[in-house]
Amino acid sequence: MRKAIVRVEPISPELEINSGDFEVIGEYEIELDDEVTEVQIADVALDVFHSNITIKVLEYFNITVIYSGVIKEPNPEHESYTFDHLGSI
Repeated sequence: MRKAIVRVEPISPELEINSGDFEVIGEYEIELDDEVTEVQIADVALDVFHSNITIKVLEYFNITVIYSGVIKEPNPEHESYTFDHLGSI
C-alpha cells in the first residue's frame, strides 16, 4: 500500500489558534488504496484527512500533501469528501 503525508503547519505563530486546532499541527500518514491514480493522490489524502481530523479555522493553516518527497497539488475542481473511502489514516 502506498502512503502520502499530510503536513499541517500554522500560517503564523502569532495567530491565536483554537486550542483544539493547535493539537492538529504535525504530519499524518495516509494509506492510499491501490486504485488511487497519481493525479488523485492529493485529493484522496485530503479527503481522508478531513474526514478524520477536525480543524475549526482552516485559514490559520497550510495543509500540504507530500508523496515520494514531492508536494502534490489538489485538483481545484474536486468535490470534497468524494474520495474519503479510498484510503485510511
